Formats: sequence, C-alpha cells, structure tokens
Amino acid sequence: ANGELAAEVGRAATEFRAAHPRARDQFAALYLKYIEDLSDGEIAERLGTTIANVHVLRSRAKQRLRHDPAWQQLAAEAEG
Repeated sequence: ANGELAAEVGRAATEFRAAHPRARDQFAALYLKYIEDLSDGEIAERLGTTIANVHVLRSRAKQRLRHDPAWQQLAAEAEG
C-alpha cells in the first residue's frame, strides 16, 4: 500500500509540475524539505535563492496543493 501511495504521489507531482510550470521552484522547495529532509539553508543554496524566499516558495506550494483536486484526493486516501 505504501508503494502504491508513493507511485500515486509521484504521478500527481508530475501532473502538478506540468500544469503549473512556473511553480517549479515552489514544488522543489517543498520536496527538498519534506522528502529529502534538507535544511532551509541547503534548499536556498540548491535553488539559488535566499532562505526567506524558500519560506515563501514553500508556503505558496502548500497553498496550491491544498486547492488541487488530485492532491485533495491523495490526502483523503492517505488519511483513511
């Protein structure tokens, strides 16, 4: 079940990036924090930006994902 959920998340991530190409760095900031477990400083360095902007990028990504139907469905499936 975990592998299946991971595959669904991967597909949703690919679709999200395709649908929101300008949000690439937003999604990257979220991914690097929660999947790769990097610090904000490491994320800033990797994305070529400031730590303050990493916070903005991550906040915007979370907002987009909260309003995305595919991610809402994944969250519902993961919860129960």
